[in-house]
Parts: sequence; structure tokens; C-alpha cells
Amino acid sequence: MGSISKNFQDAIEVARKLEFKYLWIDALCIIQDSKSDWENESAKMNDVYECSYLTIVATAAATSNAGFLDRARLSAVTLPYRDDVDPTIDGKFLVTRTVTGRDPWNPVDKAAWNTRGWTYQERLLSRRLLHFTSSVLFWECRAIDSSEINVKRRKLSSRPCWILDHPDDDQAAVAQSTIHISGLAAIFQRSFAAGDNYIAGLWYHDFAQGLLWLVNDSSTTSKAILDYWAPSWSWASIAGTVLWPTRTIARHQRDDFTVELLENHLRVAQENPMGTVLGGHIHMRGRLRLLSCVTKPIEWGAFLRFRYDLWCGDELVGNGQFDADQDDIAEEVWLLQMKLQQD
Repeated sequence: MGSISKNFQDAIEVARKLEFKYLWIDALCIIQDSKSDWENESAKMNDVYECSYLTIVATAAATSNAGFLDRARLSAVTLPYRDDVDPTIDGKFLVTRTVTGRDPWNPVDKAAWNTRGWTYQERLLSRRLLHFTSSVLFWECRAIDSSEINVKRRKLSSRPCWILDHPDDDQAAVAQSTIHISGLAAIFQRSFAAGDNYIAGLWYHDFAQGLLWLVNDSSTTSKAILDYWAPSWSWASIAGTVLWPTRTIARHQRDDFTVELLENHLRVAQENPMGTVLGGHIHMRGRLRLLSCVTKPIEWGAFLRFRYDLWCGDELVGNGQFDADQDDIAEEVWLLQMKLQQD
């Protein structure tokens, strides 16, 4: 036992206390320095989480050696309880004061654990989760969320949205984004119609909308991943926060996509369509417009950024940013018109 990390030791102790016969730990059950084993096992993660009886979560552990059972003890007052109708029912209440901020679920929702792609699908796919935070135990299942201090909430009331945001220097974590959510993608695949393929993080039936991802303007670290991991038209090629514009439009407007995906060709590792993309391209049909590109400097705090106004003759048709150095931006660019919004 002493040769494994403190988190693993604590997990084994919890499993024994709960009288579980088997314990699955990804760092032990997946060969960490084997890319092929990662590919094979990541394709099965939806089954691992969905079929497990309970997922033990070291929510407050900053590292694998931090452990999670040595929690801060809350000061509490014990009050006896006895049922007036049935005297054989008795017990005690623990009354305590906790400091968790405005939302008592912040120790879970705001934890670093909750920001990783791998643990995001772990939280969504698991039938039951037991969170060990710095002071309080939290429970999640498909019926209710609660805690040992009886803080309950309605199911799905404050689930995190799907925004993948990794540190700028964590290129490996960003590059594995498609692997980290491959189990979740497999679940979605089951509910979609036959032939609705998964295409490097996007879906065939919603491909045009999926292409409209944006790099968050407030993120000064968003940039293309240094090593190839996904095609440039996929959000998985970006390190930083990626968002999609809302699809809600006014009732008097019509939202018509003007492009068509004709074919796609992807090369994937280990024949796992949900995993690592080794290369590929798409063939689309749509309307192209040749536009003039005018550079416009913008002060962004201590940074100087550049926006590019796009002109068709004397008409300003839009603006944007490019994932290239300023000196590499051409004076004319081809624009693929994606959709029309008409009154």
C-alpha cells in the first residue's frame, strides 16, 4: 500500500469500508505511457462509469498524493432525537455552521477537479458520486443531490456547462480533449439516428452549427495547439475557452444555413471514431465571397490586439480575428457564407 499514492490508498480504504469487492482506478487500469492503451480504454469509459455502482471523487485533492480523507472537522453541537410515536426510533442531530460562500455546492462546482474534460464526463455518466471536499461530503445521483449537512438541490439545477478551458501551458491536456469526452460522445451517439457520425468533436446532423464555434475574446491565451491533434475547423484544435453563439433568434426571423456537408474523411487512431484524429478533411458546398481585409488595432488592457474588418466593395459585412500572425494576413480573403438571418 505504501508504494501507491495517498489518493489511491484513501480510495481503497473507502471501498473496503463500503464492502466493495472491486475498485477501478484509471491511473492503474490504463497504461499511462501507452498511447494505444489510452485509445482503447477511452472508448470504453462510458461503460466504466455507467456500470459502476459508485464513483469515489477526490474533489478537494490538489494532487494524486494529497489524499482526501483527512478533512477539516466541522465544529458541531449534538442534539438527541427520539420519535414521540415510536420510542424505539432514536438518534441524534449534528448542528454545524459551514462557510461555503453563497452557494453551498461551491466546494464541488468550483473545484479544479470539475474543470477537466475527463472528470466532466465522469460526473455526467456516473450513476452515483461521493465527493470528498475539504470539509463536507457531497452526494450526487440521478434522483437527488445532497450532502452530510443536508444541503439538497433539485437535480440538474446548477450543472456546469460544457466549456473546455485549459491552462495555456497545458498543451497535452488540451490535445487530449477529444479523448477526455469520448465516453460522453459515445452516449450521444446512441441517441442519434443511424449514420449521424461523430466528426472530430462535431456531429453530422448539426455540422454547420458546430462550425460556428468562437474563441472567447476575453481569453488572451486562446491559440492553436502547437502539435496537430484535430483539423483547424474543429474546436479541438484550439487551446483556450471555446464558445458557441446562441441559437435563439427572434420569432420574426428565419435562420437558414446556406452550406452543405458533402463528404468527410477522417483518419482516427485505433479505429475509435470518438478518439484521436490523425488527419482528415471535409468537402462542403456553399457561397464564397471575396472580401477586402482591413486591420484595426484595439487596446485590450495591457495588450494590443487586432480586429479585421471585412469589406465587400463599400459595404462592411463583418469583422473577426485570424489564428495567424498579423504579417501573414492577406489583404483579401475568401469568406464562406454559413447562414442567413432574414426578417
